[in-house]
Amino acid sequence: MNKRMCVLILGILICGLPAMALDGAAWQGSLDELADGISQTAYTLSEKAGTAERAAYDTVADRTDRNQRRLAELIGALETPEDLRAALEEIRGFGAKGPLQSHTSGVALKMLKDRANFLQQGDLISEDLQPLSQELTNTEVNRASRPEQLLDRRQRALVMVQVPVAEAVISITDNGEQRRLEAFKAMLKRHECRLLSERTVDKRTNFYISGKKFVLEAMIRHYQGSEVTSNLKAIMTLTTGGFWGKTTIDVTVAPKPNATETGSLDWYRAILEKDPWKWMAENDYGKLSTLGKIENVAGENKLRLKNAKLQIWVVPANGTVADAIYYNEADFGDVYVAAR
Repeated sequence: MNKRMCVLILGILICGLPAMALDGAAWQGSLDELADGISQTAYTLSEKAGTAERAAYDTVADRTDRNQRRLAELIGALETPEDLRAALEEIRGFGAKGPLQSHTSGVALKMLKDRANFLQQGDLISEDLQPLSQELTNTEVNRASRPEQLLDRRQRALVMVQVPVAEAVISITDNGEQRRLEAFKAMLKRHECRLLSERTVDKRTNFYISGKKFVLEAMIRHYQGSEVTSNLKAIMTLTTGGFWGKTTIDVTVAPKPNATETGSLDWYRAILEKDPWKWMAENDYGKLSTLGKIENVAGENKLRLKNAKLQIWVVPANGTVADAIYYNEADFGDVYVAAR
């Protein structure tokens, strides 16, 4: 039996079947169930972190798959151009209700297009189907680009409250074309991560970022990186002196146990970078005194720091200068601090 004969027999069988009107209630129910499943999947995906959350995600994802298969069965039962057009109108009407419904309609529309192509390729109702097939091809609906767009107001509020936010330092080494850097920055944008600071030396760039904890954990596993928990430290090089000789000391500043703000980039920039000499005088005067000489100024003994210069790197807790996410240097001229 050749292929054309099979198609002819199949066409006779289909034509012999009784015509069935599209069940609008069944369609609406199926689309509603799929939309709800997509929304719940997006919500559990947004909060996916521990074992319990992963179990909830898997359960919802399975239910959504079943809802999609039920819709596929309804679409698979469509046989005539009239049925296809009625289904298209149902999809359009449902998609006009909101972003979630529009995204769900996009899923249904893709299956409807596939069904129309199957019927047309089977040469069963090609003449009647051609105009509708072209209309289906030209029909598009908006699809969500981020999971948050599929959540209702309550779910979005819960995600904002429940999803842990973290900070991390990620290091990327790239060649001159910078394709890895561009891909990484696109990933940050896609996952709505915030770039707090970055520093590039040669081919290596260190990114200091914040974002959803489970997103950053995945990045840390894939790239070279570490999580930041208010534990950044600063490395300072303090230099004094002039033409006849210079004196330099290196100082590492770590956050204090009961003052987490001292481990933040903002604190190092506002306090340490602004006046490292004052901080040293209050915390390690003995080491600071090696950089200068005592002079009497207006009847008071002062420690003079001639041509004082600062270099400062802010690095992760276990990092070195190579891991710095921030660097700056400054000339202070002659600095006087109270002598002890």
